[in-house]
Amino acid sequence: MEEAKEIDVRSAKLLGGIGSIFLILYPIVGYILLLISAKKFSDLFERPSIFKDFLIATIISAVAAVLVPIIFFPIYLSVPYYSPMESNTNFLFPVLFFLLCILIWVINIVASYFARRGLLSLSEETNRRDFATAGNLIFYGALATIVLVGIIVYLIGAIYAIIAFFSLPDRLPRESTEEVY
Repeated sequence: MEEAKEIDVRSAKLLGGIGSIFLILYPIVGYILLLISAKKFSDLFERPSIFKDFLIATIISAVAAVLVPIIFFPIYLSVPYYSPMESNTNFLFPVLFFLLCILIWVINIVASYFARRGLLSLSEETNRRDFATAGNLIFYGALATIVLVGIIVYLIGAIYAIIAFFSLPDRLPRESTEEVY
């Protein structure tokens, strides 16, 4: 016999909502707060994949936040002064800068892919389509960032995530499959 019970998601939804706000303002802090929220949701729903997907997205973002400056600054310092007005211009810096931008773009796509997976799992568990919409917009925004319109799509996705977290009720119904004797 199935027994309906409710689970308290208040702290998980609050952390997720604040994390989504920080995703716009300071992404690495946003990912960390979303990671904590995902751990709480993962435990509540007994679905480890939610936490795992957000953990991968957070690790990728953190590594990129550390790695990009480490790669960029030595390149910047080692390339002679670049001036587009001189005929003997060194084109190494613009090429390396372009390659670094492509690397950042690819890293953002991969991190957004895992964030999307986590948000889709939350959508399934909470029966809220806003999480799926947020995940899709964040991922497609990351893909389209190369043409700059993706930044707007990404921001709209983050806003959808904010709405999804804060529109969750404090308690969600959860079906238990334990037999009652």
